[in-house]
Amino acid sequence: MLLRPTDSSIIFIQQLGRGLRKLDGKEFVTVLDFIGNYKKSFLMAIALNGKQDYDRDSLKLEVANDFADLPNGTYIHMDKITKEQILRQLENEKFMSLKYMKESYFSFKHVCGGKVPFLVDYLKHDGSIDPVRFTVFSPNYKTYFDFAAYIEKESHPEFSLINEDESFRQIMQLLSFYSPARRAEEWIIAETIFNSENYIASVDEIAEKARKYLSFVNNTSIVHACQTLSGTYFDTSENKRYEKAIFNFDGTSVSFNKNTVDSLENSRFSAQKKLWVEDLIQYNLLRYQNEFGSDDYSENGTLPFLKLHQKYTMRDAALLCDYTKIHSSFRGQGLITSAKPDYFLFVNLHKDADIKDSINYADKFITPDHFQWQSPNSTTQNSEFGQNLIRNIERKIRLHLFVRKFEKVENITQPFIYLGQVSTFPGSAEGNKPITMKFALHSRVPDELFNDFITRTDKMGKNSDN
Repeated sequence: MLLRPTDSSIIFIQQLGRGLRKLDGKEFVTVLDFIGNYKKSFLMAIALNGKQDYDRDSLKLEVANDFADLPNGTYIHMDKITKEQILRQLENEKFMSLKYMKESYFSFKHVCGGKVPFLVDYLKHDGSIDPVRFTVFSPNYKTYFDFAAYIEKESHPEFSLINEDESFRQIMQLLSFYSPARRAEEWIIAETIFNSENYIASVDEIAEKARKYLSFVNNTSIVHACQTLSGTYFDTSENKRYEKAIFNFDGTSVSFNKNTVDSLENSRFSAQKKLWVEDLIQYNLLRYQNEFGSDDYSENGTLPFLKLHQKYTMRDAALLCDYTKIHSSFRGQGLITSAKPDYFLFVNLHKDADIKDSINYADKFITPDHFQWQSPNSTTQNSEFGQNLIRNIERKIRLHLFVRKFEKVENITQPFIYLGQVSTFPGSAEGNKPITMKFALHSRVPDELFNDFITRTDKMGKNSDN
């Protein structure tokens, strides 16, 4: 029997877990909830589902579908009135607000016995919030430590003093820029340097360490990651933003720069700074192992290194194809052709009502295997570029499709989901400026993901008819 009110999915899991303990002869558990807090009941369902990255859109979809993707044998039924009430309440909730972030942080801190949680602690507890959320909901918190320093300013005033060190702030921001890890090499480099005697490591040493994490070690990608951390592919503003933290790389060895070494070795709170840097590195390596394992997701060593149905930003794609020009050109949405023979197609499925007609492309799913896409507005069928798209198989152009449902949810820019390679149906191209064409997906979209993509949730809860 549930008699203790809670708004925390983490605490709810702990309560429920007592009844779920296995025992010989015990076949099921009946849960009687006497709290009946319908406004927070969606959090309980999320706890049952084990999701850590819920947002308004995903919660609306769960409610509308009666949480259809819960594990087998688990069912939640809500009557129409209850469902409408929850959808209206969800419409007004701001899950990516400081209020929710504080509640989530302190709930998890309670689970950790009252100690300030390190990033790796979030990987140890099922149902915990994704700590990356603490760094995306506000431009004021570029790192988890930034957020912790603000939240703990009264109980741990030394955090704010530590964060006054600009070199420390920049090394944390530079590493956090690539968090969560979508490529392991940057983090293997950081770990190797951090654990070395003089904060320096050779490319050969890094390659040897990489074999601990990766089934296939690509030396070219290791060098590319060294160049990435040394700012080779930064634009002018990024070079200025991270100037005190950019790594040194001479082609054979890579190291922390003097500012970072001084901050970690010769300044006040050096020991604590090292703990937080090490935590950030270990968190990303452990999370990478959890999400990607040691598998090689390239095609026989041929980049890009992309895992089907994983979430990526456009900037991630630049890393994963070893792009050797300024990476900031990978931004926004649309088509990236500069990594030829790989073309990257980034699609927003549902557009804002006030979107300009010039970019309001009619991109949509036809079936889980087929997708309609429109080229940039300047493209004609008889152009070289148009022919590369239309005859991509013949011309050996690899088309990679990335899709996201909305560009932003609660004003937070969303990542894209990689749906794999696609091929243009022969004879499907129609029109010019833009060309409308149909793609065959090499990998069918799973039903749950497909239903999510095609279900509009942005109007649910806004009137009593939903």
